[in-house]
Amino acid sequence: MKKALIFSVSCCLLLASCENTTDNATNEEDAKLFATIDVRKEFQQKSPLAEEINIELLEKPLANGENIKLTASFNDDDVKRIEEEFLALEFGKEKVVLRDDGKGADAKKGDGVFSVHLKEDIDELIKELDIAKEQKLSGRGPSFNARSIVEADQKGLKNFSPKDLKTRKKLRIPAFIFPFPKGGGSSSAISFPILADKSLMITDVGVVEDPTRTFRPCDMNAATAGNPNGVWTFGELMRQMASPSPGAIANDANTINFILDWLQTWSVLNTVNGDNVPPRGVNGIIADWQALSDQANSAAGNPIGPLLLERIPFKLTAIVNRLDLRGNSGYGFSDAGEGRLVYCLLTTNCDPLEFNVIFEYGINKKTCPSVKAFGLEWANLSDPALALGSPAFNGQLEAITNQFTLSGTNTSKPNQNSINQVRTNEFEIGTPWELREFNLTGSGKLEIVDVKMEPARKYNTKNANPQTQLLANYANANEPDILANNYEIPLTFSGADFRGGTSHTQFPPTGPVNVPGNTPHHWDGRTAAPFLINSDDARHILSLNTCSGCHGGETQTFFTHIDPAPFGTAAGLSGFLTGTPGRGGAVDADGLANNIMTVIDPAGRPAGAPTQRGFNDLERRVIDLDVLINQNCFSISALGIMHKLTFKPLVMTH
Repeated sequence: MKKALIFSVSCCLLLASCENTTDNATNEEDAKLFATIDVRKEFQQKSPLAEEINIELLEKPLANGENIKLTASFNDDDVKRIEEEFLALEFGKEKVVLRDDGKGADAKKGDGVFSVHLKEDIDELIKELDIAKEQKLSGRGPSFNARSIVEADQKGLKNFSPKDLKTRKKLRIPAFIFPFPKGGGSSSAISFPILADKSLMITDVGVVEDPTRTFRPCDMNAATAGNPNGVWTFGELMRQMASPSPGAIANDANTINFILDWLQTWSVLNTVNGDNVPPRGVNGIIADWQALSDQANSAAGNPIGPLLLERIPFKLTAIVNRLDLRGNSGYGFSDAGEGRLVYCLLTTNCDPLEFNVIFEYGINKKTCPSVKAFGLEWANLSDPALALGSPAFNGQLEAITNQFTLSGTNTSKPNQNSINQVRTNEFEIGTPWELREFNLTGSGKLEIVDVKMEPARKYNTKNANPQTQLLANYANANEPDILANNYEIPLTFSGADFRGGTSHTQFPPTGPVNVPGNTPHHWDGRTAAPFLINSDDARHILSLNTCSGCHGGETQTFFTHIDPAPFGTAAGLSGFLTGTPGRGGAVDADGLANNIMTVIDPAGRPAGAPTQRGFNDLERRVIDLDVLINQNCFSISALGIMHKLTFKPLVMTH
């Protein structure tokens, strides 16, 4: 059972001096103490989350003008994780220290009550809270539990009256009111709504087939084929990964060898974390690459034989903003999310094949202003004056992608490249449908690694002869962390190799639940102890966080969220992304899709009345980007503290 422990926040602005401190740190002793309290970087992805926040107006302002008090409560598990009397939050170059040491604003040491007195414009604070309330009541800015849409407490929202703050009543802030978007307008960082197809998931043909930045490997006409060294070509991204540094950019021959080394990992048996990864038929890809190279060499009057980098048969299908994968900025900026480029394999006739390659780059931004500015660059692509696919739009987008695709964008990583991982999602060169993951290592090569958040498939009840007890043991032992989405599938569990070397989505991936012979792909144990996963929600979250579950029954997705697409056609998107069942789906003029795709629990749990969950991930990402670009990096405020205490990092790979 949860204890209603109340934490109050107390802060000191760690400037050159403490002249502008709150009443909680009015002397040199406090300033020195707070200077020794470190921000807990480990909380950036696994953040303690306030379950209840209260604010109240003081009878009269304090000496420094502070006029409100803010308190926050956490559940037992987060209380244990905090452990200490102090918890620091980062606000740009300043720091807020949460304390329970009986000093400053804290009335009693060790009573579980941490407090802060803040100076606020009461009318403006009430106005902002009223905006948040109305947005939630209107359905704009819906609440999410991880990726699933959850219903806000409408009764609680209606009873929430921000103006009560003026009567000095303790005002409870509904946790589900955050985050709330500004949505454009005078109080927003931009004056127009963010559009998913311009700022988040860019699949427009005018962009992904821009002849200045991309290339058609099957087109032998130099006038129409595009730019063989375009910044968004598959070969150029590989060149940047193969380059030791910006001053030693790989030539074509070195890049081709780099790609061949990567492709050849499919031709042999790999053992990854004790999980056997059998070979698959990669030679067909190399043969098609060779055939296209031979055609191009012949057309140019050159000797047939050498592979040509630009003729590798992959086509760009999407450029994706994943700043939503960032950590909680209250604990630092070592993880600012990702930027991604998605490609599909082609035949020698340029027909798309069921083989996607996703380049997933970390964003090397380490401060609040730099992350916010980067978010604004993405958001500004939604400017109505900037036509999607126009030279101006594509030029601005290139300026964004260059910040993470080029060698030299992260000097702390192999080859100074920002790549986090390369993932593949394919059914073209073998069965079953398989997803693999590769890291650029210190050897300068792309090497196969375990698939994050995915147990080995032998532990899933969908597998033949499943060993599901270990999966159930793990889920049940870690149920609180899974429900809070504060977990990571470990390499080993109970002395056994646990994380998988590949991810497999079984047939059928989707379809009606509880139809004889049709159980959509998902992760589960069995129906009785000790093989039973006790919590229906923990089962769902664990399964959704796997690549195979997310690309299958948990989201009713037929293997790919971004479809392989032929030239001249924009990639179709899954209903999970758009909120529209089936492929495709468009966003409305306000930047939000306003659709919800409903999915019945693929495991049929609970029996007899399985849970229905709603998805519209692009809507969630629009809200997230709006919140990011409207954050205040330079001053501590009640709303800023509330956001950091309620921001829940996604902790997902997709």
